[in-house]
Amino acid sequence: VHRMDYSDDDLLAYYISFLKAISIRLNQQTIQLFFDENTNDFPLYTEAVRFFNHPDHMIRIAVRTLSLNVFRVEDEGVRNFILNTSAVPYFSNLVWFIQLLYQQLGVELQVASHLRAARLREIYDELLDNLYYINDIFTVGVPRLASVLRERFVTRIALQTIVRSIEAATEMRRHAALTAAAQLFVVLEDADSLSSVALAILLA
Repeated sequence: VHRMDYSDDDLLAYYISFLKAISIRLNQQTIQLFFDENTNDFPLYTEAVRFFNHPDHMIRIAVRTLSLNVFRVEDEGVRNFILNTSAVPYFSNLVWFIQLLYQQLGVELQVASHLRAARLREIYDELLDNLYYINDIFTVGVPRLASVLRERFVTRIALQTIVRSIEAATEMRRHAALTAAAQLFVVLEDADSLSSVALAILLA
């Protein structure tokens, strides 16, 4: 794989857009052109997901689209590669990023003013985009992939972020946490995750 100069944001944007365009054409036959099962190498996917939290919004969207296109290809070798080498670190980092957004949202709510409204909306929109992405992964129809994501999402978001905020001393944090929980029930379709979230809130 040729190592590009990723410090050039314009070049990176074109590069990720190109990879996304390729991913749209992936199927059981074409994916063999990009995945080498003998060397366990899949740069089309691994190079792209490095930028899941890139500052450029369009790059983040392209990475999500590309990854979903890859997840949807019904190829056992590719899915084993993702599950054995990529799923745990990628989903862990993705959930960490969502957890960070929740924390940033909480901070902004505590200092909320009309001067900070744009920043508050920016964080909220990014959070919502990521939750819909999480839901898309759950609904791809790959149970083993969903299980890896579910374990990290429920632990880090439901237990460590939302429940702890509900138990917090300030009314503002409790209100924000309950709003976040309600948001999960609006966006997510994964019954197992929602059951775990509901149980954690009831026991909080």
